[in-house]
Amino acid sequence: MKFSGKELRVPLGKTFESRESGAYAILIWRGEGRVGNLRVKAEDSKLNELFVSYEAAVESHKIANTSGQELLLYKIFRPDVNRATIIYNSLEF
Repeated sequence: MKFSGKELRVPLGKTFESRESGAYAILIWRGEGRVGNLRVKAEDSKLNELFVSYEAAVESHKIANTSGQELLLYKIFRPDVNRATIIYNSLEF
């Protein structure tokens, strides 16, 4: 059983519309913003992690950068959510 993840970079002042096939956790690595109507912020132990439920994840939701730098976050999925071929440096394994 292996978990999967996605890196998301949201430029200054931009918003990303997200929709996934299942629930996921978010780790905020750099910057500050909003996921839906919730504030998120790197380096703040109360705001740097978030769980997105299945119901919220499968519906369109916005991830906005409200900071003065790029918003960098990681989405972490349980093993049965994103089944896809893993590609490293354009080589399929």
